[in-house]
Amino acid sequence: MTNVMGLMNLVGRMVISDKTGQRGFILHPSNAVFAKNQLDNRKFALPEDLFTKIGGDVDVPASPVPDRPGQPSPASSRQG
Repeated sequence: MTNVMGLMNLVGRMVISDKTGQRGFILHPSNAVFAKNQLDNRKFALPEDLFTKIGGDVDVPASPVPDRPGQPSPASSRQG
């Protein structure tokens, strides 16, 4: 178990709420739960939010990449 957990940044246990019937992941370890969350500080997450609300950044800007190998990127070809 610990070998597999060492390879992952996020390990959770899926539980179903007795009150609502909704599913969610426990991301905080305890004596009864093997879990960890190295992506942010959440202790619980809904399945639809597990990888979409990480750290608060939804869209991170990135530089364009060249179309073919061996070409400089558009950002490096600018004069400046």
